Amino acid sequence: MRLDLETFGEKQFSREILRVGRNARDMRPAFDDVHDLIRTVQQKQFSSQGSAYSGGWAPLAPSTRAYKAGANLDPRILHATLRLRKSLTTKGDRDHVFRSSADEMFVGSKVPYGVYHQYGTDRMPRRRPFQFDDKVRNDIVKILQRHLVEGGAFGR
Repeated sequence: MRLDLETFGEKQFSREILRVGRNARDMRPAFDDVHDLIRTVQQKQFSSQGSAYSGGWAPLAPSTRAYKAGANLDPRILHATLRLRKSLTTKGDRDHVFRSSADEMFVGSKVPYGVYHQYGTDRMPRRRPFQFDDKVRNDIVKILQRHLVEGGAFGR
């Protein structure tokens, strides 16, 4: 069984889970747990302004800080309207995307400007809202392995 995780077109990780390839019949319960973990990770990433998993997001330009203050917007990085944050952390949000089937899951955001923060632009530094460290990657694999071994995915 192979697990590939990609966000905004960027591969977060790809792992082979050994000894279970043909035995996994329905991974949806595990995918629900992975989805919950990803949302928790995203909450930490936004609350820490990127320092939880990306080493911290680049500071806002003085002009952006002044604009946000004048418009009475949240002064934190990537928090002006909270739209991107909610789309990645809140089940049921209009911009939150989660789909799963027996052998595949997809988590994402419908917010069109999210990709520009993930990669940066000529005028804006990269501020990755979606970033995993090795511990998170390993936790995801452990959730899947636990489901395969203990969760009845072997078709018993």
